[in-house]
Amino acid sequence: MKTLFLTGSFPNPYNRIAGIYVRDQALAVKRSGIDVDVLSIQDVSIRCFFKCKKPFALRCYTNEGIRIWQQIFPATRYMRWLKRLMAFILGLYIYHRYRKENGAPDLIHVHIFDSGPLARFLKNHHNIPYIVTEHSSAFARGLLNSAELKSARKTYDESSYNLAVSESFQQEMEGFFSSPFSYVPNVVDSHSFPLNDTQKKSCYTFLNVAELDANKNHILMIRSFGQVYKGNDQYQLVIAGMGPEYHSLKQLIEELGLDDQVSLYGEAQRHDVCQLMKEADCFVLTSHYETFGVVLIEALSCGVPVISTCSGGPQSIIQSPSIGQLCDHEQDLTCAFRDMPLRDFDPQEIRNYAIAHFSGEAVARQLYPYYLSAVTAQKNRIPVPLALGLLSSLSIPGSQPEN
Repeated sequence: MKTLFLTGSFPNPYNRIAGIYVRDQALAVKRSGIDVDVLSIQDVSIRCFFKCKKPFALRCYTNEGIRIWQQIFPATRYMRWLKRLMAFILGLYIYHRYRKENGAPDLIHVHIFDSGPLARFLKNHHNIPYIVTEHSSAFARGLLNSAELKSARKTYDESSYNLAVSESFQQEMEGFFSSPFSYVPNVVDSHSFPLNDTQKKSCYTFLNVAELDANKNHILMIRSFGQVYKGNDQYQLVIAGMGPEYHSLKQLIEELGLDDQVSLYGEAQRHDVCQLMKEADCFVLTSHYETFGVVLIEALSCGVPVISTCSGGPQSIIQSPSIGQLCDHEQDLTCAFRDMPLRDFDPQEIRNYAIAHFSGEAVARQLYPYYLSAVTAQKNRIPVPLALGLLSSLSIPGSQPEN
């Protein structure tokens, strides 16, 4: 079976960690024995283009056995209809080039609704079924206009299956749209995030990795940490990432007198994040809203316990007190900061939990029946639910266990 991942978010020369969760899932599916290619049409801001000065030419390359066709184009945040039109035209042109060299795929796996128009066209004109995995928080945050919502609705209505990356997100999407959704989580690359065997420092380190924006709610994190540990240099908080809140957070740290205990690390690439995880004793996420929370499962893969606010996706991750703690409100978070260093966690047990629920093998095993059912239904012209029922007992071929 040949599967084409179709996405508007994927690591690229302008942003090395954009859509890293899509790349991780593509690798997981590839390692399970399914042939996977990626077609990514992505926009970058004109400001970003002049700052980075990277080429916009079509990039065709292979990464760990996956053929990737990637086109970047400049766009403005205004006239979003023009951006969508450009993405569709470029995507259709590049798809025909891809098909000429590689043949047509059996299935298209759309990641994020904005690649839906091209998937719908290829289904209706080339008889290629597609499924959708939705990651976007834009629905719950009210960031989409009526045209974008209409396009998303069409994409979900015409897909074989719609998947959401957490149980709460699944319920939200079924509330927004009439189409059914199923829950299949994101993947953790357990090879990139191995068990933490680094000798810990004398001080206890809390870590956060996130974009510095209002949704991540770093103000609450810093204030809660300060309430418990201000003046005690045996406890540190490291915040990695960049974003619009950087300067205001730096000012807050100074105002609270936490300069020696709370540090803003700055931009962190994946290898930086892995090293930070090795040095951390506990990972903290205080978002207002998350569709999932990939950084949480990356921490768990390293054997690091986690604290998170109840922001949607984390409730599907932290389902045992043996791996961390969920917080309903500010008082809970303050208590969690105080209590976590006093608790005894087993790093190997935490990693085993992450691998059992979120490893590439675990997620690929969940995806395989959807893939095979969509292809079988399209080829035999039978209802998709019937095909899934007939195939649900099948196991994925070629998968290798992770440890």
